[in-house]
Amino acid sequence: MGNISIVGDAMDAKYRKVRLSQRGAATLFVVVVLLLLMTILTLTVNRNSVIEQQMTGNDILAREAQEAAEAGLEYGLAWAGKNAITWIGDSMTCPIASGCPILETITGSSSGENYTISELTYIRTSNTSDFIKITSTSQGVNDPTITASSLVYIKLGGLLTSTGKLPPPLVLDGCLTSATGTPDIYPKWYDLNGDEIQDAGEIGAAIITSQPEDVGGYYCLDYCGLVGGCSATTVGIGNGHLDLNGGVLTNDEVFPDNDADGNGTIWEYYFDVTPAQYQAAASTTLSTAAGAYYLKSTEDWAGGTYGSPSGTVILVFEKGCPKPIGITTIYGIIFYQEVNGCVSEPMNGWGNVVVYGSIGANGGIDKINANLEIHSVGSVLGPAAITDIPISVSKLPGTWSDFL
Repeated sequence: MGNISIVGDAMDAKYRKVRLSQRGAATLFVVVVLLLLMTILTLTVNRNSVIEQQMTGNDILAREAQEAAEAGLEYGLAWAGKNAITWIGDSMTCPIASGCPILETITGSSSGENYTISELTYIRTSNTSDFIKITSTSQGVNDPTITASSLVYIKLGGLLTSTGKLPPPLVLDGCLTSATGTPDIYPKWYDLNGDEIQDAGEIGAAIITSQPEDVGGYYCLDYCGLVGGCSATTVGIGNGHLDLNGGVLTNDEVFPDNDADGNGTIWEYYFDVTPAQYQAAASTTLSTAAGAYYLKSTEDWAGGTYGSPSGTVILVFEKGCPKPIGITTIYGIIFYQEVNGCVSEPMNGWGNVVVYGSIGANGGIDKINANLEIHSVGSVLGPAAITDIPISVSKLPGTWSDFL
């Protein structure tokens, strides 16, 4: 019996050792599995952390690029409110176009990335439109794949009215008297049917005036004057000294009343600002460069080429009717502000002067003569429109794009 007990005890010990060994193996397996799970969890957390860091970094870069685009947009907007855009057609894309603002690199971001305004685009719906869409696009310097764009619609406030950008050759607030010599008026031609032939109804106004056709028994636009060698009361005979090139005469023109004071004026026909506002925005020293000028001198001025088809001049003379001396080409508007300044100081002596644009006189004109040519805005040779000089800019709500 004693031997059986010893054998049993040995077997129990061996069984317990096996059970302990199995339990240890199970524990080890569980530990390994837990360790593996913890490793996977750690890797997953680290991976998610890296992804979140990348997403945060990308979000920072995207926001910086967008802020850079908006900064460029604000700069482009402010520039447009103070500078005349040199339009090529109805759009201008910077920095490649001529006359663009200088686009600088935007630095100092929190990410260390710098940004350039890679493109600043101005687009209008027509060559007389006051509404412009500006789009600014930014691009990363170190990483060019980072880009963003921002746009805004604006309305420019300029010196000219829409009519003032496209006036006929000669606009009066009085009568035309005693025309002699061989002056020529070239009105705008609207080739409506595209046949390149000046058909009836396609030629615009040559001269307009606020006065009626008959003033004191005489034609207001009688080129021979109230007394002279032609009949002032016979249609056609009074047109002998001025070639209108098919253009029409328009009497009783109603000038706009922009300031709503109940009195429309020839000034308001051309300009969207008061004379004082114009004077504040214009240069008082005449030069041949494009721009606006307000001139107080009554002295005649030197000939030359003033402005260009893409950059026109606006010449406002406060007193009298000063004239250019010598061979002269003018792209733009000449406006005589004094009432009947070109009557008290007759408009003769304009030899070899060509105007691509318009002459406006506050009152009448006496003795227009010599070799003066006035070509309408929009003619083949002249500018498509008089370049306006912006003096302000206002943003439009985004929904305004539906109306542009």
